[in-house]
Amino acid sequence: MNNDITCVICSKNTIGLSPILKITETCKLDWESDSAMKLLGWKETETQLRFCPKCLHSILFPKFDTAQLYGARGHEVRKEIYETYFPDKSYKEREKNLNISQDFTNMSQNFLRFHKTTAFVAKFIQTTFVEIKEIKILDWGGGDGYIGSLYSCILSVITGLPVNNFIYDYTNWKYSKSNKVGIGNLKNMNKFHVVIFSHILEHTHDPVGTIKLALPFLEDKGLVICEVPNERHKIIRALLRNKFGLNYHVVHFSKRSLHKMLEYSGLNNIHTAYQNKSSYRGSKMSCIAGIAQKGESSSKTELTSTTVEEAFSLVIFTVNKILSKVFSRLKN
Repeated sequence: MNNDITCVICSKNTIGLSPILKITETCKLDWESDSAMKLLGWKETETQLRFCPKCLHSILFPKFDTAQLYGARGHEVRKEIYETYFPDKSYKEREKNLNISQDFTNMSQNFLRFHKTTAFVAKFIQTTFVEIKEIKILDWGGGDGYIGSLYSCILSVITGLPVNNFIYDYTNWKYSKSNKVGIGNLKNMNKFHVVIFSHILEHTHDPVGTIKLALPFLEDKGLVICEVPNERHKIIRALLRNKFGLNYHVVHFSKRSLHKMLEYSGLNNIHTAYQNKSSYRGSKMSCIAGIAQKGESSSKTELTSTTVEEAFSLVIFTVNKILSKVFSRLKN
């Protein structure tokens, strides 16, 4: 494997966990790996999941430009290959008939997901930016603007202030939004009080660089909010010698590595937490959340978890995940 094998966060050497897998046009693995190969224009490659023992981060190799996987063409290719694997299913299409009960439940789960973070942000903004007349949010990599709109709604209700929400995305999605901006627009705009990275950082091999790219558009003392899926169980799968193909999630965070990423990005007052009862667009999903502040601070940053604590947490998380799947199958 002719790739740099250092950690994308702390630059320390990584350890190969899973077997090296050679993928070609005739030796395929799954629909996601196939669609990534097609979008990248690759004929063959070697893949492996690697692990950083310092920050407890896992990384999918080889590194590649993940921007090529998204946007309108990305959706078309994923849909085509997904429906080849599953001809009786339709790729990510919402049912035409509204299910009011289920939709309401999903929305309730989403609001519960944000309640601690938004309460913290509302209090922080009102005490840090005392003369503020409106709250400005930048939803980085926001796609259709779903997350930014929810934060805007909740913060407006809590604070009584108007919220101005903008979306930046580096890919050409099918969504046409009046509040969508590019880097050129951002350079000519007033700075934001909050920048949100919701389920963005797991899609890039350079999460530190992604955070740093956004920081010039954030007010001094402003907040960065991060949320990534909790996929630590893939470390266990790799130790059991499972093979890994190309995936749209190219890095897997721990609480420790998310904290380190925010620290190495130059942020302060960092707080990270596992959220085992979180959701994603209403669907249950365990997440890792982080919040940090731009600029110098006299406050102490929360200490990162130890390796022993993380190892114990990983075992408990994996066992719970297995039990949840077992009970789900028994129920069905």
